[in-house]
Amino acid sequence: MSFKQLLFSTKPLFGRLAAVMVFFILQMNGYASNPPTIGIKAVPAGTELSWTNIEEAEGYSVYRAESRFGKYDSLTPSPIRVTSFVDRDHRYAYYKVSAWNNGMEGNLSAPQSLDMDLFGPNILIFSPDDSREEVQKVIDQVTKELADGRKSQFTSKRQAILFKPGNYDWLHFENGFYMQVAGLGFSPAETVIDRVSVDTDWLGGRNATCNFWRTLENLTILNKSGSFNYGISQAAPLRRLLIHGTVKLDMGGWASGGYLANSVVSDTIGSIPQQQFFLRNNEMNYFRGVNWNLVAVGCTGTIEPKTNRSLIDQTPVVYEKPFLYFKNGAFFVFVPARRNGENGTSWGSGKIEKGNSISLDRFYVAHADIDNETTLNRQLQLGKHILFTPGIYKVAEPLTVTKPNTILLGLGLATIQPTTGKSGMLVDEVEGVRIAGLIFDAGPGENEQSSTGGSP
Repeated sequence: MSFKQLLFSTKPLFGRLAAVMVFFILQMNGYASNPPTIGIKAVPAGTELSWTNIEEAEGYSVYRAESRFGKYDSLTPSPIRVTSFVDRDHRYAYYKVSAWNNGMEGNLSAPQSLDMDLFGPNILIFSPDDSREEVQKVIDQVTKELADGRKSQFTSKRQAILFKPGNYDWLHFENGFYMQVAGLGFSPAETVIDRVSVDTDWLGGRNATCNFWRTLENLTILNKSGSFNYGISQAAPLRRLLIHGTVKLDMGGWASGGYLANSVVSDTIGSIPQQQFFLRNNEMNYFRGVNWNLVAVGCTGTIEPKTNRSLIDQTPVVYEKPFLYFKNGAFFVFVPARRNGENGTSWGSGKIEKGNSISLDRFYVAHADIDNETTLNRQLQLGKHILFTPGIYKVAEPLTVTKPNTILLGLGLATIQPTTGKSGMLVDEVEGVRIAGLIFDAGPGENEQSSTGGSP
């Protein structure tokens, strides 16, 4: 609506004064309209955007950024009149759209991308090009909800925070309940962060004995403050990490068990108050602790104490966990090869990691709000691998794996929960099946088995 139309469509005096005020507000803030809602899909020609038509809009502008919270540049020199656009240059870019009227541009839409559409709202993917302030703000919102165990110890929320390769040496935050924090590089050295901590304040008295259900993996931890405090107990694995500086696994209080695997630690790591701890295939300078029971398999470096420990020089057989990574504008899952009689990591000390990279296109990406045993078993029968996005998957019948070399990988502590007392998953007598990153949770009633594989 033009100023003249706005002015003469209102009643005299006070109405027209209000119209003048509205017009100048529009001039100052741009065309007042609800921004379009964007749909997105991959097409042979590139990435196709489509959006809702805005009444009275005379055209639209399309913007693109390399990261969700990065700088958006216009792809349309002048407004376009259609409600769709194909970007032929990028696959996993991020897009916003605005509407125009009478030479004024409205607000930009919420961002949209193929990875946001593919992975859903419970996976946050950050890039080194993102605004530091926005990244910290978004992560703080998540950790405010999930780091306080009084609110989140038994939450149904699941969350993955993933970082594309690059430098985040300014970033420090807390890893909360049911959170996975991971780098998306092929090597931990490709994604650098300052610190990720786990605090014990919520339980009081520096008590870490209830800090369960979280993971940290595939990152370099710079630890610029000199002390990496990660007060954890069971079900909180650390794996595939390159850690600088001193690591404290108890926050100076009580702790009850933990797991560190396939990692390099350059300085002292350990926990005197830890009740028990399991180390596997790590390259360490010096590990100190624990109170009751320490098991170390395939590790190098000095390990204390001299008592209450079981040391095995080489790991007889191990399959490292598959992991998601991002390279050359595409996502892949790497499946590490079997290792026999080795110590140390699969990736450090100049090693070339052995295994297979599988394009994410060969995976069915599952979502807890739409998938169940019927949809998931159909994909398994079609020969698809499955990537479970964060959430609780309620299944009335078991997920049945019958094909060899099937990969079932969960992100953000994705959870399989039977609802009828049956197993959550059955694996036939086939070779090469990998199951990782999943919680099998007891549902209502009795569950004799959470999952079974092969012959009893």
